[in-house]
Amino acid sequence: RTRQLSPHHADLRPHQTISSWLRGVMASMSSTKQLFGLFLVFFIINNYFETTVSEKFYSLTEKQRYDGWFNNLAHPEWGSVDGQMTRKTPPAYSDGVYMLAGMDRPSARTLSTLFMKGEDGMPSTKNRTALLAFFGQVVSSEIVMASESGCPIEMHEIEIDKCDEMYDKDCEGGKYIPFHRAGYDRTTGTSPNSPRQQINRVSSWIDGSFIYSTSEAWLNAMRSFANGTLLTDGSGKMPVKNTMRVPLFNNPVPHHLRTLSPERLYLLGDARSNQNPALLSFSILFFRWHNFIANQIEEKHPELSDEEIFQKTRRIVIASLQAAPFLPTRATRWTSTRAYHTCSRQPHSVSGTLSFPLEYTDVMRSATSKPPSKEIRQSGFVRTGGTRIW
Repeated sequence: RTRQLSPHHADLRPHQTISSWLRGVMASMSSTKQLFGLFLVFFIINNYFETTVSEKFYSLTEKQRYDGWFNNLAHPEWGSVDGQMTRKTPPAYSDGVYMLAGMDRPSARTLSTLFMKGEDGMPSTKNRTALLAFFGQVVSSEIVMASESGCPIEMHEIEIDKCDEMYDKDCEGGKYIPFHRAGYDRTTGTSPNSPRQQINRVSSWIDGSFIYSTSEAWLNAMRSFANGTLLTDGSGKMPVKNTMRVPLFNNPVPHHLRTLSPERLYLLGDARSNQNPALLSFSILFFRWHNFIANQIEEKHPELSDEEIFQKTRRIVIASLQAAPFLPTRATRWTSTRAYHTCSRQPHSVSGTLSFPLEYTDVMRSATSKPPSKEIRQSGFVRTGGTRIW
């Protein structure tokens, strides 16, 4: 059986006191102060019931999303994952809708061969190394991923000239390089008024998506859930291997000519992180930087929870990435910050294409720098794509 407690019972008195106090507070407020009053009430109730410090801190701390949404509160979708690429020029599809352009132009392989011939080893006039080129790839990976194939896959061919020195050494002719067209918004590409629009698979903000991914589920696979750190191997310095089979890019290795197990790859935040040694080095660098900062915060504030330490560390790491003086060395003109409020932050279709040639360049520090020996260069050990690291 249950019994009705009297209004003056000791078990009810504190709650009645709070209820009466709340009614008095709310009645004394004007309509313009209601919001502030509710916040104040929430804060006092938390203290009254002796909520832990960590719970209070986390409940009052804004958590930045991983997928780019709500970076701009006035336009929450700007810069978000799977947003359409921005166009600054009209599309050049051969039919004005979706068919490939440039069918009457020389093939991409022919142009590449002509443009890339000539002497290499020219020094940088500003003493820049390949490190700059590969950090450019980090920045481009941070803000754009639009060349990946869609579903269903659209297969096309790049024609190869007869007797091509790499692909047709026997002069047989009729050779080609297969490639997949980029994915696009399926609601477009239906008429001249709605030409095909490519989409960006990552957040277009410099918000650490290259480090933490754009998916909380993916990130959770990377986290240790202890002291705000990311999961490491037995050494405590390197990320774990991809035994969870997160969908990292796992293209066939050239010297094996077949796809290998995805479990050999490091589990990192960007699907492309294992693409080449330099990009992997940057990925591990920021991975270890996160854990270093997290350990520093945990030492100074042992009362904080794992989630608090992780989010504070994430904000610091993102700020470190944003503060890297890369863009000032590459750009000569800056857009006013008003553009943040007036322009969509999705990358341009052209910039998404042109941001990658940085990684296909030979960069030597200066005339006094010595390149690797011919044997090492021919081995391909320091060659990634079209770039030699000197």
